[in-house]
Amino acid sequence: MSDWKKFTGKEPLSGVFWVRGLRQEVDCDVDDYGRPVWHFTDEQSSFLALVEISFDPAEDLDVCPVNQYLTGDFDEQTDSITHYKEFAMPEGPAV
Repeated sequence: MSDWKKFTGKEPLSGVFWVRGLRQEVDCDVDDYGRPVWHFTDEQSSFLALVEISFDPAEDLDVCPVNQYLTGDFDEQTDSITHYKEFAMPEGPAV
């Protein structure tokens, strides 16, 4: 049985969660002056990340990756969350 829940954006989430979703692919070019110019493509890819979510009713959700290199990255400009799962610490061995 899966513990994943559908994300609607209205959940008052606070804490650490695994999130799945879609990432808008971005292409980068260089303009005449050597500056990068970003273009959104029509392609999307899926992502999985461990994030910390803070909920403020006045400001909506604040999502930050726990460790973008080891447990996945999250970018509020290109990523949209479709599902979430609470992070639970595993039981340790008996001592």
